[in-house]
Amino acid sequence: MSSKKETKFVKKDKPLKKDKPLKNSKKESFKETSFSTSFIFYLIIIFVIVQVIGLYTASYYSSLTDLRIALITDNPDDIINSVFIIVQILVVTGIILLIKRFSKKTSYLRIFEYLALFVGITIVFDVFFFETLAMYLTVIFLFIKYLMDKSKKLSLNLVSWYNNILLAISIAGAGSIIGLSLGFIPVLVFLILLSIYDIIAVFYTKHMITLAKTFSKTKMALIFYIPTKEKTYQLGGGDLVIPLVVASSFYFFLSSKITLFCSLLYVSLVLLSSLLGLFLTFYLLKKYKFKAMPALPLQALFMIIVMVILISF
Repeated sequence: MSSKKETKFVKKDKPLKKDKPLKNSKKESFKETSFSTSFIFYLIIIFVIVQVIGLYTASYYSSLTDLRIALITDNPDDIINSVFIIVQILVVTGIILLIKRFSKKTSYLRIFEYLALFVGITIVFDVFFFETLAMYLTVIFLFIKYLMDKSKKLSLNLVSWYNNILLAISIAGAGSIIGLSLGFIPVLVFLILLSIYDIIAVFYTKHMITLAKTFSKTKMALIFYIPTKEKTYQLGGGDLVIPLVVASSFYFFLSSKITLFCSLLYVSLVLLSSLLGLFLTFYLLKKYKFKAMPALPLQALFMIIVMVILISF
């Protein structure tokens, strides 16, 4: 018998190819941290509208000789006024959280929402219309909001943008009055204390996140909604009203010391620094994928640095 040699075919493993760097990795990384043009445009527009209306409103009320704005004391340079506002914020927030804990209904929040909007909008409308007409127009605007909230046919984007408009007008009015009631040093104290509270409320107690989720679910006009193709961004009203409070106070601090042009220029630089801090917050939020971040600390840091530099000249 003859034996045949068996030949085995062994496939040689091909040498492993080194992973080539992805050509588009830099582009994808840039896309992950960049913002759409619509987001940037909408945020700047909302920010500018609130500040312009608020500063004009503050300028109008400051010219009234019979106007008295007092918190604890009549002296706007008294730091106790700053502490009083912080205490008010804590008390109102505490009441809302307590009611929320023992009640699943959100009707109490609706009452708070409409009262806050009514007061703020009326303050602004009083500048452009006589008092009775201003009040009637405010009621009409809020009644339209009520109908839009109840309607199931309207798109959420339309409802959100109408709420954005009302909130912008309202916080412009509130911010202008608070700014008039605080002097330069008290407003700095207020800014620092509120920034500390913002950090605690977001990162530690996290009750600010809880409130934001509640407002978002019911589409309440207490936070701004900025819709883009990728997602809908949310921005607390306080992140726009606080720069206005600081700008109003700083403007009237400067008005008796330098020219009108220089005062407006300095205030514009302070507001620009606030906007920069706001964009940086959103950038960090997107890059590191945080669930939430307090926007005020970076805004406050930039504004304080700019103000200290400006007054040192």
